[in-house]
Amino acid sequence: MDSRAGRASFTGPDMRVGYVMQKYPLLTLTFVYREVQALRAAGFEIDTFSIWKPRASELSAEARPLVAETFYIFPLNLLRFVACHLRYGLTRPRRYWGALAFCLSRDRRTLGRVARVVGHFLQAGYLAAEVERRGIRHLHAHFARNSTTLALVAGRLTGVTFSFTAHANDLYVAPTLLADKIREASFIIAISDYNREFLYRVVPAADTLAKTFIVRYGLDVRRFARQTGPAAQQARQPPVILGVGRLVEKKGFPYLVQACQLLAGRGYAFRCVIVGQGPQEAELRQMIAAARLEECVHLAGAVFQEQLREYLDQAQIFVVPCVVAPDGDRDGIPNALIEAMALEIPTVSTRVSGIPELIEHEVTGLLVPPRDAQALADALGRLLDEPELRGRLGPAGRAKVLADYDIDKNTAALLRIFRAALGPVPIKTAQGQRVVA
Repeated sequence: MDSRAGRASFTGPDMRVGYVMQKYPLLTLTFVYREVQALRAAGFEIDTFSIWKPRASELSAEARPLVAETFYIFPLNLLRFVACHLRYGLTRPRRYWGALAFCLSRDRRTLGRVARVVGHFLQAGYLAAEVERRGIRHLHAHFARNSTTLALVAGRLTGVTFSFTAHANDLYVAPTLLADKIREASFIIAISDYNREFLYRVVPAADTLAKTFIVRYGLDVRRFARQTGPAAQQARQPPVILGVGRLVEKKGFPYLVQACQLLAGRGYAFRCVIVGQGPQEAELRQMIAAARLEECVHLAGAVFQEQLREYLDQAQIFVVPCVVAPDGDRDGIPNALIEAMALEIPTVSTRVSGIPELIEHEVTGLLVPPRDAQALADALGRLLDEPELRGRLGPAGRAKVLADYDIDKNTAALLRIFRAALGPVPIKTAQGQRVVA
């Protein structure tokens, strides 16, 4: 028995793992489905579960086939939903009502939060029935909030073990049952040392550190390799400064617009393109118009992964000036920074969260204080002025990605963690044979 959670541990040839997400697949979560695909390529049997079904307009071409193979809670099959709760309530009353009491006892501050927890419990019961039907023996959730709540409750209903990957705002903004999730999880994946230390502050126990492993985002470094030579990239005029991310406060794009205003005032010729959409779009357009930057700063809107590469191939400088929002929201390590560095594009970002673990100042990129448009303009000006600096930081950035963010290396690390925590796991060899490893 697992002494932490009081659940059986499962090994042997019937092991299957379920991945649980809030919305899957999704344009902004390419790293999740890349991980799933890489684990499957390594022979792992993974079923994918999602609370919400994405709209077709939210999906890139490479993500669309993943919809058909994913089980979605919503839109809801009402008859199946009612039937599974009746079955659990009647045949496993102690587990069922105990799980509901557990959820209610943990968050009773406001009626809205109680309703949210009850909603998660009901969704988890529906998920649990499908997990049992498929013979899933372990659940792994991405993001420590809603999806992990469902994995925890489904585990209490069925006895399956669970684990989760902690990213960014799922830890820092209105976390739900986080301490319980840390205590009950079989293991935890953190995408940075920063997140691992945060989890330890929530539950300062030796067990927290012992079962929390650093596995950084994985990138297919073969796909993200520069196609044009350094001379051709640097010769483009005017030079292109590229920013990619959702237009939300934590990305800090208003400070990029302010920095562009300062650069234009200093006489620099450049073109800045910001790719993404979000609630700050109107504010950014107003800022660009007020500063009369329409000729050199452009909002490109949302771009799918297939088209994003075209923007990356045109860029000489990449920037995401992240900040910590007033509600505590912040990035973990933006995946777009990793992609840009893999393509040897010199990068500029801020000393927020785990970003300094990716960008070492003056070695693999440049770091500036958050919310400091002057410092950001100075850093961008340096890169515009010094082609030799760009030529040094670009290759160093790719070397960092190769060392720490190669999807093959990180998938192998993840496999080792699953096997150590769950026991021998059957995998398929290249010849299609099943072996227990």
